[in-house]
Amino acid sequence: MPKPLDAKELFHLVDNASGNFAWAVDALYDASALFEAIRCATSEHSLAHRLASLGVRTSDDQAGSFEALRDEYSAHVSRFVSEAVQ
Repeated sequence: MPKPLDAKELFHLVDNASGNFAWAVDALYDASALFEAIRCATSEHSLAHRLASLGVRTSDDQAGSFEALRDEYSAHVSRFVSEAVQ
């Protein structure tokens, strides 16, 4: 039978998840900046330009999705913490 989580371990897991969301958002925005640089350095109708444009859109969309997930996660954590404290 697994042992129950203690408060320190739970805090560590929650904090780690929050850090992972933040890292993912930053990494996706960094990828978007790289694709943007490639797009600016290539001619408009080239394959590299079109692929870089796809990379920018995809990275930005995914970063936005991760930001929304992070915000939802944070709201749940805040709610659970406030209920646990009561």
